[in-house]
Amino acid sequence: MSLTGISQSELDQYARDETPVAVWVTMDYMPPVYTDSFSWILPSGERYIPYNNLHCVVLAGEEGEQYRIADPMNGWQLVDKDVFWSSFDAMGLRAVTVGTEPFHNANLCRIHHVGSL
Repeated sequence: MSLTGISQSELDQYARDETPVAVWVTMDYMPPVYTDSFSWILPSGERYIPYNNLHCVVLAGEEGEQYRIADPMNGWQLVDKDVFWSSFDAMGLRAVTVGTEPFHNANLCRIHHVGSL
């Protein structure tokens, strides 16, 4: 379900409920940087230049004034809400969630590789 355009108070409620939300931010929560190596033309004829530091993480909960983040590159993190929100807002408040039911056991999300394939 798209949550794009979500307000901070609404996002905070998902965090309090521990409902995972995939959110688009920037790498290391730095200001957005456009790539200078490629672009493409959209069907509308408009030229699209993507971000060089676009990054997707999962907001999994909150602890005080920090969000609990599952980052595919850096593992579990606590990120100050104002730092997170600055990056999230700069990337267009893009977010999705798989369902609306609260998810209360983040341990179920962990995948353990056993043996070789």
